[in-house]
Amino acid sequence: EQVDLCRRVADAGADIVMLVVPAGDMSDDDLERYFMTFTETVNSPFGIYEWPITGMKHLSVDLVSKLARTGRFLAYKETSCDIGKLEEMLRVTNSTPLALLQANIPFLLPFIKAGGRGTMSISSSFVPDLVDAVIKAAREEEPRAEILHHTLCVMDLVQRAVHPAGTKYLLQKRGVPMASR
Repeated sequence: EQVDLCRRVADAGADIVMLVVPAGDMSDDDLERYFMTFTETVNSPFGIYEWPITGMKHLSVDLVSKLARTGRFLAYKETSCDIGKLEEMLRVTNSTPLALLQANIPFLLPFIKAGGRGTMSISSSFVPDLVDAVIKAAREEEPRAEILHHTLCVMDLVQRAVHPAGTKYLLQKRGVPMASR
């Protein structure tokens, strides 16, 4: 069913098909087979989406390295909150098309300073201009990067209290057609 759904999404013209890391206790070999099944049967670039609600499975550095080197995976939302692991993943994905994206706003500044490309987070929808300002200031090593990041962390906490309704409201205010439910 998942392969069929991914084919339909790709055939409908999606730029990328995001695959959620499956829940459960799967080995790296099992996870590699799982992800490669899609690359063998669906004509699309892929992203990998760690979704903590499904069971907090974090991919290993070795597995991410293997998947990145296929050239079929273009984005990876990583949620481990482990800056050492993130730095190692940046190293092994550096010369691949895979964009490692950090999901947890408190780790965004050190991640960008370590060479990370960006974030895939709710704050990117809630306060995209502030997220962009933090990333740009970090890349340019501006002194204001710390205060911008602190402000973003506060906004991230505020967002948690009103998400998803508050995020949808702000997106509507920006002109994105979206139902409030």
